[in-house]
Amino acid sequence: MASTRRQQPRRRVWPKVKLLLLVVVVAAGATALYPLWRKANPDPPELAVRYRTATPATAAAAEPSLEVFNESKQALPLSDVALRYYFTADGGSYAFNCVQAAVGCSNIAET
Repeated sequence: MASTRRQQPRRRVWPKVKLLLLVVVVAAGATALYPLWRKANPDPPELAVRYRTATPATAAAAEPSLEVFNESKQALPLSDVALRYYFTADGGSYAFNCVQAAVGCSNIAET
């Protein structure tokens, strides 16, 4: 006589084990390669910008003073540094002028 009891479906364990193994392999590979990636991609140097002005808000000309300081021990090529100064133009014409730069005004460019 045949049993009328329903059989429980088999649990599929093997796909879960394969997925777990794949996750472990990927995590181990990433952990092993991280020091190489950090060596190839070091943290950028810490730069600080000091802004000063004695120009009132309603003056005919803006005269900002911007100083950039490299606060890390890493050397940084000046060609890798970009400093942008934004302001609201209220009409009139505007010109760029470098008065003093430690690296020389010929190394400072307006863009």
